[in-house]
Amino acid sequence: MGRPRAQPACRHKQQGVSGRQIALSARHRVILWAMSNRGSREIEGLAVLAVDDHEINRDFIRAALGPAVASLELAASGFEAVERCRNRQFDIVLMDLHMPDMDGLTAWERICRQAGDGLATRVIALTADSRPEERERLRNAGFHGFLSKPVAPGLLLLTIQRVVAGRDGFTEIENPAERRALLLDDARAARACGSPRRARQMREALAVEIDQHLESLDRAIATGRFEEAAECLHQWTGACGYSGATRLEKACASLEASLRSDLDSSPGSLYLNWIRTVESTRQSIRAAQPD
Repeated sequence: MGRPRAQPACRHKQQGVSGRQIALSARHRVILWAMSNRGSREIEGLAVLAVDDHEINRDFIRAALGPAVASLELAASGFEAVERCRNRQFDIVLMDLHMPDMDGLTAWERICRQAGDGLATRVIALTADSRPEERERLRNAGFHGFLSKPVAPGLLLLTIQRVVAGRDGFTEIENPAERRALLLDDARAARACGSPRRARQMREALAVEIDQHLESLDRAIATGRFEEAAECLHQWTGACGYSGATRLEKACASLEASLRSDLDSSPGSLYLNWIRTVESTRQSIRAAQPD
């Protein structure tokens, strides 16, 4: 028998997929990264409001952005965002688009209407829907920038810096050496499945699989049943390949490899990335489904 392995950081808090408590080791790594990669003095003086109905995403923004700006407030709904902006003027609003009570576009329209002509706030959309027509819709609605979920900490800070400087925030800044995989690659899925119709069926099946087994998979990781979790992740990796869910495929493969290894190191940061990518992929699949 091999030596016992360290428990993943997610076990320390015994939390499920709700993300109520991000593992401290993973959060601290992101915070340290953000602190060592602060933007200009202009960013350091900003007041930012981040709006997202998913707690895991708010925790990520808090960790990645909190150390880099003057103040950061978090809102869990469109209604809350409107109320926060009624009582205070922010320099930047990071707005999730798909929220159950009030979508991000409606929330921004109400914020603009209640502020009148004197509103100086700039708004950046956060969404899993990266279609060109969605970007154009946001431009026409008065948004100043756009970021596809899950967004890397560096890209988040650079886009804010770009928007504050009055530059185009709809052009994602990428490091060619760290080119990110597509969230959903339609062409790859069609090639793997033989037809676009079959690819859509496989993608829908993946969404059902995520809905049915995400909680049990997360519980297996949290309670140290690493082999069981690794087997499930291995199956998901294959399903993601057929579905064109490229970013989730990479996240599953990386977490699986970490869980199967004999290293005495917590996969906390990989777990955090996996949870965020799962949620973004699930949202993107739902957004692509016909009404």
